[in-house]
This record gives sequence, C-alpha cells and structure tokens, in this order.
Amino acid sequence: VLADGAISAETTNIIGVSPTVAVDDPSGRRTSSGNLVSWHDTIGQTSRLSSLLMFTISAALAAPLLGIARRPSFAFCIYGRTRSGKTIATLVGSSVIGIGRTENLIGWNITDARLEQRLAELRDLPFPIDDLSTMVGGKKEKYLRISNIAYRVSAGWSTARHSSFTRANEGVHSGWRCIVLTSSEKSVRDMATDAKVERQPGEALRLI
Repeated sequence: VLADGAISAETTNIIGVSPTVAVDDPSGRRTSSGNLVSWHDTIGQTSRLSSLLMFTISAALAAPLLGIARRPSFAFCIYGRTRSGKTIATLVGSSVIGIGRTENLIGWNITDARLEQRLAELRDLPFPIDDLSTMVGGKKEKYLRISNIAYRVSAGWSTARHSSFTRANEGVHSGWRCIVLTSSEKSVRDMATDAKVERQPGEALRLI
C-alpha cells in the first residue's frame, strides 16, 4: 500500500491509506511527474552507465519488499570525495518515489524525535536523507548519534511514550519499514576512527 493507493491486480477501495503525499514540510514531499516510459527513457537509460546510480535505484525498488521478506529496516551510506555524485545518486534513487530535487531531501539538521516521524511518513519506501555533513556536533558526538540512529532505524518503531501522551497526541506508536539512503565524504568506519570509537558489528550490519 502506497500513500495514494495500492499496487493490485484488482480495482479496490483502500481504507486507511496514510495521506503523507500532502505533508506540510517541503522536505520529503513526494510529487507525481511524467510516467514510467519517460522515467525509463531519461533517468533509467542514463543510470545504466553508472553502477552507483543502478544501486540506488535498486535500493529504492527493494524497500517495499522488506515487509514481504520479513526483514528489518537498514541504511546505506554512500561515501566519496566532494562532487563525486553522491547526492545525485541519492536523488536518482529518490526519484522512484517522486523526490527529484536536492532542496526536497530531508536533512540531518533534525531532532531524533522528528526523524522518527519522518520515517513513519515514508513507510515501505526508500528514505532518502541529505549528506551527513549537515549534522551538527563534534566528531564523537556525531558518530555516536549516527550509531544510535542506525539501531533506531532497524528497530522499526518510534520511542515509546506514556499512554497519556499517546491518547492526547498521536494514538498508537508509529512504525516503519524502509531502506535509508544517505551520503558522506567519509565512510562511517573512518568517522568511528576519528571519534576514537570502535564500530560494533551490529551497527555495521544496520548502517552499511
């Protein structure tokens, strides 16, 4: 089930579909433009020339399959020098769900609580988020936050709150299944080295 309907062989009325195509926040907003044929002939054909672009498209197409395969969410971090095509690769993957401009990408200048809300908005979809360089803090602070987020993404559920809060604000706790796509000039392993912290195997499996 997608935000505006369902992938189905039959025409059916779907009740309870999340109306997240109309989110107030411009970042992460999805739009419809063109059609499959035009996407295939432009983005699709160009992407055949790049293993990185084919990879991000594949990740985007794989995200809706996590629920079917009963696999948890996880993240990919594309790293490389400046102007090596990292953001373009993220955008090409996000074009599959209708995000095609850098300014429409969700950024890391976001609280963890808000990040959980955004993850739920893109349930069963790829979750493209801008370069990790936009995250504030020192080297160790940034790495520890990145590590914590990796486990949070994999958990698939927002932070549990007292029942009085959920009744007054949001009802049941929200969940998600997604493949996160982000980028950085340094690999996560190098970030851990700079922070003088050893990467945990579990974190390395959740943030690749």
